[in-house]
Amino acid sequence: MGPALHRGKRRELGLGAADRASIEAAGTSLKRARKKAGDARDLLDKGTDPIDARRAHREAERSKAEEAKGAKKAAATTVLRYARAYHEKHVEPVRSDKHGKQWIASIEQHVPKALLDSPIDTITAVDLLDAMVPVLRKLPETGSRVYQRLSTIFDPSSTLMFLKVFWFNKLRAPFRCSVTPLQLLGCWSGGA
Repeated sequence: MGPALHRGKRRELGLGAADRASIEAAGTSLKRARKKAGDARDLLDKGTDPIDARRAHREAERSKAEEAKGAKKAAATTVLRYARAYHEKHVEPVRSDKHGKQWIASIEQHVPKALLDSPIDTITAVDLLDAMVPVLRKLPETGSRVYQRLSTIFDPSSTLMFLKVFWFNKLRAPFRCSVTPLQLLGCWSGGA
């Protein structure tokens, strides 16, 4: 399309490359260019700059693709991957090598594999409770540590993740943290 005036500015809009492979291909590309030129003239008649409209359309497509990519990445982020990433970034730099290994090993050993392999955004408070109750009943000290480590994993990630472990925090609040998670679960399951 030749130069067009929009808001007093002369701008040129590319309509695509001419296909010179054959006469038919050249005719098809010419028809396509004429259609695009007509569409651009229609936009100019409506007071819209076709270059800005094309740019906005491309930006909308790009953001839509980024959202889809983010959703796919979120679905691929499992509890175990997130725990390992958190461990690498926040635990390893400040803890001894031995404590760092124990930290991640306790999660890997005592949280059920089904929960570790679940996407982190699908985990509910009930899922965490179901995973923690057997550990807390069998190994109270270890269960308490695993609970504490899961809390540190979920809390910084977002407010939504904090809500997913709110059962422990909300139930412990009236006791002002003077009760262990095992004692709390005993009170909670007993109906007190």
